[in-house]
Amino acid sequence: MLIPYGQLIDVFGKKMCVKVDGSGKKVVVLLHGGGIVSPILELDPLAVLLKNNFTVVTIEYFGYGFSDKTDKPRTIENITDEIHEALHILGFPKYYLMAHSISGIYSLYYINKYPNEVEGFAGIDISVPRQNEFFNTEKINVISAYVLRFLNNVGIMRLIYKFSPKLFIKDICGYKYSREDLETLRKLYFRNISNKTVINELKNSTENFQKALNMKFPKSVPVLLFLADDTCKQIKQWYDLHIEVIENTETSKVITLSGSHFLYRQYSSEIVETFKNFIMNN
Repeated sequence: MLIPYGQLIDVFGKKMCVKVDGSGKKVVVLLHGGGIVSPILELDPLAVLLKNNFTVVTIEYFGYGFSDKTDKPRTIENITDEIHEALHILGFPKYYLMAHSISGIYSLYYINKYPNEVEGFAGIDISVPRQNEFFNTEKINVISAYVLRFLNNVGIMRLIYKFSPKLFIKDICGYKYSREDLETLRKLYFRNISNKTVINELKNSTENFQKALNMKFPKSVPVLLFLADDTCKQIKQWYDLHIEVIENTETSKVITLSGSHFLYRQYSSEIVETFKNFIMNN
């Protein structure tokens, strides 16, 4: 039996899994990328380092981890409303957002809707509104999701896992999963892989990009972005696309790190230390 590693709260009639670590006065909310099997365990390397100085809230969107699946369309409006409701229920009126991948789009929309609540933003190789002009995010991700669902349904994924578990559970520099965590990750993978809620989110991605198309991070919100050198090579415009969504370039910072899209797997310590120094100076 799977036992949730966080707390389940009622968000608009569905159970959402969240985990709160640390007890610092300032609050950091961790928002995960798309298709992640267990966001709380995936982002725990960041949470472990951040909780020494902050209260850290990790949210699992519907369809992920231990959160319920839902038939409610995965529009940017619904997803951001759910994030806001979760933070309201937990009693956090002010916070920083730290987001990876597709959650960059959600964060951009969210901050423009709630600029007085967000004290700062850190993005880890985040998606930006105009990236679809150079990379068909929806088509590639939806096809991949359906392939994974088929392979899982016919039992091939379990066979692959048996012989090559590291293809599913990635090594994270300076962090080691417990035996219980590894077993939870395994079970969640086969339970959640490419479920209907996640596929609906992927199918809504193009429309969600469009809804954030003319948005920028407001001047009042300092922005710290980490870009992956691998993504910069894949999409030549990647750096410029991120610069154009920052309204206040004087208080914001963009750092390129050598590595893949999942920078926190390699640079958790560097990301957290840079973030702490950044907010001290803003």
